[in-house]
Amino acid sequence: MGVVFYPIAASLLRSFQLEEGGWGLDNYVYFFTDKIQRNNIIYTLQVVIITVVLAIGISYFLAIYLRFSNTWVSRMIGRLYLLPRFIPGLVAVNGMITVIRDSGLINRISRLLGMNLQLGLMYNGKGIVLMNLWFNIPFATMLMAAALSKIPNSTIEAARDAGADRFRILKQMILPLTYRDIFVAATFVFMSNISSFTTPYLMDGNNPQMMGISLYTQFNNGHYEKAAALSVIMFLFSVLSAIVYVYTNYVNEILAKEAQIKALESQINPHFLYNTLESINWRAKAVNNREISLMTESLGSLLRATLSNKKSLVTLSYELNLILSYITIQQIRFEERLDYREQVPDGLKNALIPPLTLQPLVENAIHYALEEMTETCYITILAAETDKTGKNGERCIRISVTNSGSSFDEDLLELLKQHKKQPSRSGIGLLNIDKRIKLLFGEDYGLSLFNQEDCAVASITIPYRTEETVSC
Repeated sequence: MGVVFYPIAASLLRSFQLEEGGWGLDNYVYFFTDKIQRNNIIYTLQVVIITVVLAIGISYFLAIYLRFSNTWVSRMIGRLYLLPRFIPGLVAVNGMITVIRDSGLINRISRLLGMNLQLGLMYNGKGIVLMNLWFNIPFATMLMAAALSKIPNSTIEAARDAGADRFRILKQMILPLTYRDIFVAATFVFMSNISSFTTPYLMDGNNPQMMGISLYTQFNNGHYEKAAALSVIMFLFSVLSAIVYVYTNYVNEILAKEAQIKALESQINPHFLYNTLESINWRAKAVNNREISLMTESLGSLLRATLSNKKSLVTLSYELNLILSYITIQQIRFEERLDYREQVPDGLKNALIPPLTLQPLVENAIHYALEEMTETCYITILAAETDKTGKNGERCIRISVTNSGSSFDEDLLELLKQHKKQPSRSGIGLLNIDKRIKLLFGEDYGLSLFNQEDCAVASITIPYRTEETVSC
């Protein structure tokens, strides 16, 4: 511990000592008030931030290419992209200088072709950024590739099968699952470049300078107290990025634990549940209790549909049968107070929809309408073609769940999306339905909520696709 903390403590103590004697903050004030020193700090931050943005951007898309491509080019890159990390820094910088300097290899080749190609990459920040990318892209790519490898192929394939294009998969699936890893990689790139010395020493100009060179200059000129102050400033910049790293890892750890808990909670054997329900059903039939028999059969159907179905799309007919099982249970509970009806043409029952899309809407209607009223609650599911056509001219259908006895807040869905209204369990369910539809079919489709003739209406609009059209 002493080996780690003693240099930090010694530098911190000396940074408050003044060259003329005594103690104070003059050394720190100097670096933020002196024009040259202030420009050095600003210049360093500019170079480092540009390096971070470019390195993370290039690394991320390179990692995506390596993750989802299986060509000989991607395999070759996958074997060689870490090679720059094994070349000593001094050797790499000198090698790059011989290539990019105004009299370097690139310019000599250009002269043979009748050109005078002077890149202008020496003695300025552009050359430093270029060299920083050489060192940092391989490491950042390795971190990104590790994060992307955790995304199951089945998840990507399901989205593709549902018609989601590459941009939508990247925006709505890959980025949300990896953005914390992006922050971690950015933190490492920032910390490794904020105090860099070798590259700026060989490639940078005299004014402004990177802070690593400025620190060397102060120390070399005998200004040890100022050098100590500058080292503390550089350390504090690294600490700030380290805080981001620690926080990101902390959030990741919490999410991982929550996922583990949920996984453990769900590890009950579904066959045990099915067998138990079947035993209850058998006993209910033995004593001629039809209500209990119906409830157990319906509950068994619901459990099989929710626990066993792994499809990204199901037929509307399948979803309606699931709802019917749910309604059977609720009608026994509420008796004549629940009036459920379907107005769905047979020709639309083969339409493909995301599973468990309509059932939560029916459940929501019962919770906010039927449970809050004493009169009969009318719940109706309607399906019809719309005048709207998709981007490719495909037919569209609208499926609505209408219930009496409740109403939606104005612009409820937008309020939930903008976090202007705290989502309850049902609010999260509504957002989930809308997001899933948009992910599978596109931004032109989704969920809408409105009130019509004293009824609350939850309506989804999707393209009319069947198993036959999807397979084609």
